[in-house]
Amino acid sequence: MLLSDLSSQLKLSHAIGFARSRIAWFWFLAVFLVYLSFSPLAISGMGYMGENIWTAQQITTNLWQWLHGNAGQLAVTWPRHGAVEMLFEVPLLLFQPLLPIKSSYLADRLLSLQPIVMTAVISTIILKWSRQLTGGWKLAIAITLSASFATMLWPYAYIGLETTQSLFLLLAGFLALNYEQPATWPRTIALGLAAGVAASAKSNGLFLLPALGFLVCAYLWRDWRNYRALFGVFRQEWAKALCLVLMILAFYWIGSYSRALYWQRHGSLMDFVYRNVLIESPLAFALNLWGQLFSRNKGLVFFAPVAVIGLLFSRISFRIAPQLTVFAWLVLAGSAGSLSLLVPWEDEVWGPRYLHTAVAPLILCLAAALRVARLNLPEKATLVAAMTIGLAISSLGSLFYYGQLHRAASDAGQATLENFLNDPRFNHPHFNFKLLQSRFFSHAEQWPKPARWWFEKPPDAPAARAVNLRDYAEPQPIILNPAKGHRLASFMKIVLLMGTTLLVGMCIVVWKQRDG
Repeated sequence: MLLSDLSSQLKLSHAIGFARSRIAWFWFLAVFLVYLSFSPLAISGMGYMGENIWTAQQITTNLWQWLHGNAGQLAVTWPRHGAVEMLFEVPLLLFQPLLPIKSSYLADRLLSLQPIVMTAVISTIILKWSRQLTGGWKLAIAITLSASFATMLWPYAYIGLETTQSLFLLLAGFLALNYEQPATWPRTIALGLAAGVAASAKSNGLFLLPALGFLVCAYLWRDWRNYRALFGVFRQEWAKALCLVLMILAFYWIGSYSRALYWQRHGSLMDFVYRNVLIESPLAFALNLWGQLFSRNKGLVFFAPVAVIGLLFSRISFRIAPQLTVFAWLVLAGSAGSLSLLVPWEDEVWGPRYLHTAVAPLILCLAAALRVARLNLPEKATLVAAMTIGLAISSLGSLFYYGQLHRAASDAGQATLENFLNDPRFNHPHFNFKLLQSRFFSHAEQWPKPARWWFEKPPDAPAARAVNLRDYAEPQPIILNPAKGHRLASFMKIVLLMGTTLLVGMCIVVWKQRDG
């Protein structure tokens, strides 16, 4: 009888595990298809991604020559953020010679898929982790939908830049803090790889080391309330701890060394920062920190409002998932605190892009809090409003290329960092909304509006230029811009239909079933 019960429990456990795995795979596919349908299938104009494409092309060319026995001098020009991200870009370009399509844009189109895949994986990890935190699929899917389409994760599925670091930081957190699985050696190696990539994929990985160090401690010291067991745990698990530290440091050294080769050609990064953009007072630090969270031009509260609600609920989430909450706070403090030391605490790219890494951990804090929180009507309305506003703003960010604001500001002679950060006329969502009006409602408008002088405009003030927004109102997604290719636009419509059908179908099936 006992053996029969045990066998039944094992079969049930395997069935539940298979069902969860199947949901995760279908979710990844659905989100990937929806993201892909709105893609411009081009990434070379996004920030420094053109440098990454050039380096990845050099590496793939050298690899193919080596495979055919024609290897010459293997010269590679490393990009500004080093070699580590190439590990996830070169494999895509290796398919170029195998594809029947021959185009000078092929590398650009292939690499544009990388941030889409990575953001879809981020969404899937949020779903699985939220399911564990909330105890049910319904709430987990609602939270994951808001994370995937009502935060800056959606626009950055096309912009790229931050997605590799954010994915592997979240994966490291999931591996370290998922206590349903034991601290085995394969899991330790996987954690070391994920944490190493997160620390080395970008220059700001230095400021994520406290969060990664905490993950190493939390992974090995699981009963963290028992302080007396700390030294005993590390005596027993010293080999795993040493392995994790060495892997993180090895990846960090590779990233730092390859970045140094870039800056040898362009001058010292630290010398530039120290001489040009370092703040001069503690008050500036406080103002910059406030701006990253609540600025109307770059504040996280507008570009990922659900994440800010997770931050506000962190007192409750600390009772449910204390290690997760500390991890989220360390990520936010490292990212926001380091940037607050600079006078230009953000740049012209969509939203607070350097806080991209903190979005998913903060939303998971919200998931943990909602397991026990009993929201009243105003709190529920606030949460729904945050999701709605986030969806609207993220949609605007996905519809138009972020560089149109910089281009229009340059043509108007007003492309200063102070304007991008503080001037309400340069608010990115508002600018994109005006582009939407110009494109779809034939609404011509001169931009920016003239400055308001107090009280009178000086007679010797320079003349202000303006541009016609209709000249910049070209939608970014191919599905909305058939001029980029009728066949591709038709294909994207099919992809959108498949993705939304799968996504809606999953939501209906899960909603009709009982949580568990």
